[in-house]
Amino acid sequence: MSEPTAPYVRGSDTSRAAAESMEDELGRLEMLVFDLIRRSGETGRTRDELEVETGMSHQTITARARALIQKGRVRDSGLRRRTRSDRWAEVLILGQDVVVDGASPHASAPRPSSDEIKTAVQEIKSLVDLAKKGGYAPSDVLQKLGRWLLYLAHYEDAQPRRTHA
Repeated sequence: MSEPTAPYVRGSDTSRAAAESMEDELGRLEMLVFDLIRRSGETGRTRDELEVETGMSHQTITARARALIQKGRVRDSGLRRRTRSDRWAEVLILGQDVVVDGASPHASAPRPSSDEIKTAVQEIKSLVDLAKKGGYAPSDVLQKLGRWLLYLAHYEDAQPRRTHA
């Protein structure tokens, strides 16, 4: 019998049984976290952002992210973003050797610079203004995206970068 991936007390048959009963659920949660990080591309996700998106507890997200890091499926990008509590947090992205749909996401989707994000936001604002003049009201989702892009551009300008010795 293989070892369960969930933690358990060695020598306790009830603890081991509980860990084994969690295997499917842990796999599902891990895949959910992985998929959110994968879909975010080079933008990545902080653990705090994952908590907000999934509604999972900090402990659950941290444990699933740690398991994905240990497996090499995700890694720290070296970037930092502010959390809801205004602290800096690691931005997680796919692991260096992870291939999705036959191509490395790191090679096929280069991350735009802060200036490129700001330019894109200005273009979106112009399109929204033109649409409003034509009687089109931008969706809440489009407006939310614009605010999120501004947030990214603003905090990337201010965030400390990790230096490698």
